[in-house]
Amino acid sequence: MSQLQEIARIGRSLGIHLVLSTQKPSGIIDDQVWSNTTWRACFHVSSIQDSREMLQNEMAYHVKNPGDMILQHQQKNQSCRSFYLQSSIDEICWREINEKKEVLHSKHHAGKRVMDVLKDQIHDLKEVREWVLLPKDIPEHVFGVLDLPFEQKQCEIEFMSIQLFYTKSLDIVYRLIKYFENETIYVYGTNMLDSYVDFSFFQSRYFSKIHEGVCIIFEDENLDLSELDEHVISFVVTNNETTNLKWILNKYVFDIESLDDKRIFFDTYHLPSYLNMTLYHNAYVEILYRKIKETDLKSRATKSMIFNKDKNCIGFECKGDRPVFMDETKKLFILYMHTDYVHEVNRICESLAHLKITSDWNQESDVYVVCVDVSLLNKDAFQKKLYNAQIVWVGYGLKEYGYMLKRKLPYEHFDCVFFKDQNEGVGICE
Repeated sequence: MSQLQEIARIGRSLGIHLVLSTQKPSGIIDDQVWSNTTWRACFHVSSIQDSREMLQNEMAYHVKNPGDMILQHQQKNQSCRSFYLQSSIDEICWREINEKKEVLHSKHHAGKRVMDVLKDQIHDLKEVREWVLLPKDIPEHVFGVLDLPFEQKQCEIEFMSIQLFYTKSLDIVYRLIKYFENETIYVYGTNMLDSYVDFSFFQSRYFSKIHEGVCIIFEDENLDLSELDEHVISFVVTNNETTNLKWILNKYVFDIESLDDKRIFFDTYHLPSYLNMTLYHNAYVEILYRKIKETDLKSRATKSMIFNKDKNCIGFECKGDRPVFMDETKKLFILYMHTDYVHEVNRICESLAHLKITSDWNQESDVYVVCVDVSLLNKDAFQKKLYNAQIVWVGYGLKEYGYMLKRKLPYEHFDCVFFKDQNEGVGICE
């Protein structure tokens, strides 16, 4: 029965005419079969339940005369009378008789059977549409097709600026790389594909430097998509059905067997059991794509991406990797407690070279680089200078003496923390 259900499901889009007959519809005509058959004919049945199974109404139960039936199409019911396909029509007989009414000659021309007449009429009909068959081999220039049985056709997949792929294998990623082999390909979050892509990186900041091509993004806890360019076709790949990226409208599932996992990913219970699927016009449809092997991919020389910090950029958020900028209208204090962190301090100052920098906090300057100790932090004059200033604390000591800064300290430990104001500090890194 499951095979019949499968035929009923895909038969309309394959161009198959399925004629299913049964003497007892109960348990046979389920929702899958009922929703995929557009014509239903029901003769007299012995119970109301059987009529409801076939037509979802009681009309067939009230049919009385032999040969009478209810024909249903698109929820419209019509009473009809059937005929025997073996009956003859256009039958001709003649006899020649004399005056005594004796038969001199007679001839009988047998007519055509009803079945033969219908067959001839069907053969004379012209096709009003071209039947669409599921492709056995999807062409190389087509990424994949959507099977649309409710429209009796298939259509090519059209990608938007960003889409979310849920998969637990790399087959669909190999297909992406092959499909876009003439484009510049960037990969975030893995180095497993370095032999087949142009650039790979692990920091979200690089998204702001990508303005064309294709970007394949593997989800991780530090992923921040706010800098993605809408002109870049982006594919976010996740193996987590509970991902926080479900806000992405274009969601696809590839090579996932667990129906429960797909229900969680799409946040709905009623799903077909397709291995590959997506939501298309409020219906979940099957996806067919051409799988390829890793050995079919063209090798590329992967290059490293270089990020030049903008003016006034003192680093990047440890969470989210967004750039952090100082405000030129306020003073900036870069504080540290040990000479081991001088190199890190100098790195921060590289993007501040256009400003006046000094290590003497008593002088007038834009940026102060100060090696502090407890006694300096306790000085009222130094505290007064810090009160309305921005602060970068580099290295150890913040947990023990950070309360002297009169700032809200972050809950987590960071090697470098930026306080733009009295609010909670932000961990920053290179």
